[in-house]
This record gives sequence, structure tokens and C-alpha cells, in this order.
Amino acid sequence: MVARTGIKGKLMVVLVTATPKLSKEKEIIKMLRSRLPNMVSLQQNIQTYRNNVILGRETKVLWGSPTIKAGLDKFAFNVSARSFFQVNTRQAERLYAKALEYAQLTGQETVIDAYCGTGTISLYLAQKARKVYGVEIVSPAIRDAQKNARENNIRNAEFIVGDCTKVMPRLYQHRESLLLPLLECTENGAGFAEEMLLQTAEEQRVLPPNEAQMALLLCTAPGTRTFWLDGQQLELRRCSVSVAMEGAQALLRLDAQPEAGTPQPTAAQSAALARLAEQAVETFWQQGTDWLSLRARTMLQDSAGGESWTTKNACPKIRADVRFVRF
Repeated sequence: MVARTGIKGKLMVVLVTATPKLSKEKEIIKMLRSRLPNMVSLQQNIQTYRNNVILGRETKVLWGSPTIKAGLDKFAFNVSARSFFQVNTRQAERLYAKALEYAQLTGQETVIDAYCGTGTISLYLAQKARKVYGVEIVSPAIRDAQKNARENNIRNAEFIVGDCTKVMPRLYQHRESLLLPLLECTENGAGFAEEMLLQTAEEQRVLPPNEAQMALLLCTAPGTRTFWLDGQQLELRRCSVSVAMEGAQALLRLDAQPEAGTPQPTAAQSAALARLAEQAVETFWQQGTDWLSLRARTMLQDSAGGESWTTKNACPKIRADVRFVRF
């Protein structure tokens, strides 16, 4: 027997049996309803396999609702018998709030929530992302997620049934390039690695720390950017990026404020940062990523055949100019 509690102490009971036929079904329903007045759903799950998986693939409602309502923060979620849902909801609220904080979403990002279950994290992230895709192989969980999005008035979340290892590459092929954090797990805990993963339709590549920081800077992601240049650490905040076309050349201007209390960047660091920016733009272009919209800028300059420009063409020549300002 598996039990789940929801909002206001409402209860879902799932009877797990090895055979489809449940002996004395009517008597069991009557007995549980009398003894469990808060029960709103009674279901039977059939698990015929001898393994360590508690629930089988087939579930049928014996009495009541097919789902139970569970609350997290300001959201209410429909949870079915086979859907994953955090048991400790108070701690889950803190975890999801931290995930939303660490993601540093600006409203321009596309997020993929792999193994999304009923869409709890998806809906949290949808508050600040441009678009969220939730992927889950359990069909009832996806139906719950879709219903949860509708009932919580979340319109920028889409849920897909399927194996994440097969669905995610298809999403990459039809959507823009994605810059993804890497989780680093040690015996002392887990945290984000300094490296990041750049996923495009053609390939995926792990970006080393300096290149990952430059990618975030070019994407105008919020937060402090930390580089190791000329043997020293350089911390920058309030970074801004602008691009101007000068003939066939793109002038990339980076303005940044060094972190308070840190030394003034040297000329060697400034030159190294400019070279890193130029190399990063060209490398990302070769991988099919045009974060600076150089293709569109080139088309505006090129009146002859400009519509044929893609990242398969040679990258425009880049010249970076770095300026440090203090307030």
C-alpha cells in the first residue's frame, strides 16, 4: 500500500497487487472509506515484475479522483499515482527557490527540464524564463504537468512525452543553441562547475572556464564574470556588449566595471580579454552559434545576396575593444 497526502490533508491510497484481480474489492473500498475520511482517491496498481520497482505500469481508479492536489509555494499541482512528487514539500520549496535564484534567468532563456515529472520545477522556472520544455517518459506525469500549467495559468511551458536522451537532441536541432551549466558532485556536496556545456544542432562541447565566462558575457547574462588572464584573476560586473559594422569587419565593444576592492586591470589583461572575445565569437560561429546577430548585421550591409548568409559562411572579421570603468 502506498499513501500520498495533499492539500488540507487529503489522501490518495494506492493498493499495489501482483495480479489484475483484486479480491473483495467492494469490501476493501467500503472499509477504507469508513476508516480514512480524508481519502479522496483509491487506486490499484498492478506490478507483475519481480524487481525493486514499487509501482507497475498499469493503474486503475477504484474510487474517487484519478489525481490528488498538492501545493508548493503559490502553485497547486495535480499528482497521479505514478507521478513523481517531492514528499517534503517545505524543503522542496526552498530547493526550487534556490534553483530559480542560481539560474539567474532574465526572461530571454529557453530552459529544458529533463525528467520533469509533474512539472514542478518547470513551472517554477517558467516564472522567469522565456520558454520551458519539460520532458518525461511517464505519460500520466506529462498529462498532470500539462493540466498543472493550465490551472496555474503558465503559458510559456510545453511538456513532451519521451525518453530524454532522444527528445533533447531533437529540441536542440529545432531551437537555438543552448548554454548549459554542469553540475560537479564531490564527497563534500554538489555545485556548479567552472566549465559549461555549449549544445548546438551540430555538436556539443564543454567550454573551459574562461570561454564559459565569455559566453555568459556575450549573452549578457547577469552576474559577475571571473576570468584568469595574464596569470591573475579578473572579476568584472555590469558588463555590456555592443557591436558596430565597419565594412566587412565587426567592432565588438566590451564595457565592464571591475569588482570593488580589486586592482585596476592591466594593459596585458585588457589585451588578453579582447583576444579571448575575438576567438570566442569565431569559435561559436563555427559551431553554428551567432549570439551577436552578426549574420543579420552582415545582411544589412550586403545588398547582393545577403539572404544566403548563415553561420556556414565565413565569420566576419572581429575586432574587440575593451574598456574598464569605475564609479
